[in-house]
Amino acid sequence: MSRNPVLLAKAPKLDEKEVEPYGIEEIQRLLGVASERRNSARWALALALGLRQGEALGLRWEDVDLDHGVLRVRRSRLRPRYAHGCDGTCEQAPGLCPQRMNVRQATGEVKSKAGRRTIGLPLQLVALLRGHRPSRSGTASGWGLSGRPRAGCSPARLASRSTRTPITRSGSGCSG
Repeated sequence: MSRNPVLLAKAPKLDEKEVEPYGIEEIQRLLGVASERRNSARWALALALGLRQGEALGLRWEDVDLDHGVLRVRRSRLRPRYAHGCDGTCEQAPGLCPQRMNVRQATGEVKSKAGRRTIGLPLQLVALLRGHRPSRSGTASGWGLSGRPRAGCSPARLASRSTRTPITRSGSGCSG
């Protein structure tokens, strides 16, 4: 070959779609429905502060300083990784194994230095969080997920109920 064929190829154009933020009415409706769920603070924080879904789900009460009005983003919710619990005898993929075992921790450090940040909380969010925070004797350590997710719950299922489809009052959810 006398010429490199890669140099003759044209790179595809990337269509970057501009993100359209929610309108005021959509946010009010979303927060109204979310207020009936145990993880309502996650929605308010994510919408007000622009947190990514994994960041909001990875938050814990230890990340919040209500006295100083700041929130520290340090971790993100990770997708589960499964291993067979049946030694592979079910002939399914590990994630479909009836006896599957999650072999990945629930949260991990955010991916970049820029992702680790401290955000000031508006007074309205501080008041909301004070009302939402469980008592010190409560067992829930996290409030992105408010403790342990229900059986069969994964971030993909959370996402399908969180960002890709609208919340409905009658919809059951992993996190709500």
